[in-house]
Amino acid sequence: ASSWGRWISLGALFGTVMWYNVWFVIWPNQRKIIAAIRSGQAPDAALVTKATYRSKVNTYLSVPLLFAMGAASHFPYGEWWHMLLAVLLGFGVVWHLYGVSAKVSTQV
Repeated sequence: ASSWGRWISLGALFGTVMWYNVWFVIWPNQRKIIAAIRSGQAPDAALVTKATYRSKVNTYLSVPLLFAMGAASHFPYGEWWHMLLAVLLGFGVVWHLYGVSAKVSTQV
């Protein structure tokens, strides 16, 4: 397989996982959570946890997905370790941003 094909396949894999998370986990659970809140009940904590976890997974996959899309057209190599490096670098960027965002003050 060509390096282009490997990068596209990696991006397609991550995109498919993200699509599944949104359509079959996050949105159905959000609908149930919103319905519970509108009816004056507390939402099921398990639904909130599951939707939050899958949303966080999508965030972690989004940066490596962007790296894979960019690499497919600009990076002439597609060895397995290049892809592993892109995934780990992407995860590291998101992990760092989550850490920085936890320290941001929300007070005006």
